[in-house]
Amino acid sequence: MKQSIPDRRREPRTSVVQDALVNFRAGKSWVCTIRDFCSAGMFIKGDASALRRSMGDTDDAGPLEIHFTASDAKGRDRHFQLVGKVVRRLDDAIGVHFAGGIDKEVMAALARRAMADSSARPESRSPSRSPIETDQS
Repeated sequence: MKQSIPDRRREPRTSVVQDALVNFRAGKSWVCTIRDFCSAGMFIKGDASALRRSMGDTDDAGPLEIHFTASDAKGRDRHFQLVGKVVRRLDDAIGVHFAGGIDKEVMAALARRAMADSSARPESRSPSRSPIETDQS
């Protein structure tokens, strides 16, 4: 039997495909992809075994740094760095929260990337905010 789980997100997410590198407190790095973002957080996905090696078995990896390169308002490539905290962990992904939010310039760069992604793949749409269904058999 399927059960609906209400979406507890406070803000709508924007889908994106942005390559990134996460540096964990222990000094290990994880090559990954930012899959969605909002002004307070990100969902980042990558290789599960590489995430385990980088993060270990703990869900509390402490503060982490996210590095990525995206176009600025003038179309030039620019390096961005964010500091956040893991608030959700899956086998191959993490949810990251930014206590002070994401800077407007970073949000704009990610939004430009998301727009480029959606125009390059017209069949892709951002996910709806409908409840998530889980199989509770």
